[in-house]
Amino acid sequence: MGLLARFRVLEQLFSPNHGLVSTSPVLAVALLGLPLLAWKDRTLALGLMAAMAAQILVNGTSSNWNAGASFGARRFVECALLFAFGLAAAIDLARRRPLVPVGLVLGALVAVNLALVQDVRRGVLNLSSSVPFSRMAEAISSRVGNPVALPAALFFAWQHDLPIAQFDRTPDGINLLRLDIGSDNDEGFLVEGWLDRERDSRHAFRWATGPEAIVVARLRQRAYTLRFMAEPFAWRDAPRQAVEVRYGRTLVTALDLTRGYRQYEIDLPEVPMSGAFLARVSFRFSYARSPREVGLSNDPRPLAARFSWIEMVPRESGS
Repeated sequence: MGLLARFRVLEQLFSPNHGLVSTSPVLAVALLGLPLLAWKDRTLALGLMAAMAAQILVNGTSSNWNAGASFGARRFVECALLFAFGLAAAIDLARRRPLVPVGLVLGALVAVNLALVQDVRRGVLNLSSSVPFSRMAEAISSRVGNPVALPAALFFAWQHDLPIAQFDRTPDGINLLRLDIGSDNDEGFLVEGWLDRERDSRHAFRWATGPEAIVVARLRQRAYTLRFMAEPFAWRDAPRQAVEVRYGRTLVTALDLTRGYRQYEIDLPEVPMSGAFLARVSFRFSYARSPREVGLSNDPRPLAARFSWIEMVPRESGS
């Protein structure tokens, strides 16, 4: 795991920011073909895989591993011959065992269908409307992100306790200090449990829909104070809205949100590491009710609290 992180191995291969496979999906087939080549020429296959590993390590020593504004993964152009051998081996397998690619295609189509069925059951997809191809693609991308980046996305989800699709969404190299929720650039930081952007006479905001709303960002210091502006969903006989605040997998505190917009401040525990890391902050609510349930309007959405902004304010270690 240390080498993976130090040399940005998964990012080089799968990052949406100029990752090799993410920007040229056909190369996923080429890379899978390299082990297949070993059945015919083990020495050649091992040599090509060693060359690929060396290229990854060399690229990983540069802070600009993605080559900036280049098209695709430009730093892998030296591997063109390697990719040709791998792709040829994969094509040869498909020629000799045609049911393998057919099965993969059918499996992918079944997965899309099951995702659409689940969206209908959740009320995300309206049965009375048409379903364009973009909506079918979204049914998969909303769950796993870029399908060709799935190996890195699975590792990312396990490492940070986040949904698989978040691998594509989290901005790379951004140090979040203040997030104006409801602004145009908030989506990369909001993981799940958030409704669409809204605005009243004072604030842009989003409702947290409960039971849990998650925010994520890349940070660079050990100690932070969390501040946020929020208002609980309330009605005449509403119970108190209690919320648990977790930092990573650690329960930091539990507090009550009082009626009306209020600012809250919580010292988060120090992170026992240096350098950039991915911070996960979650809010777990005691209730989420719809305005229709409580007789306020016909709005069927379950609401927990609405947030206007969130800040991660650096503080001195040990304070």
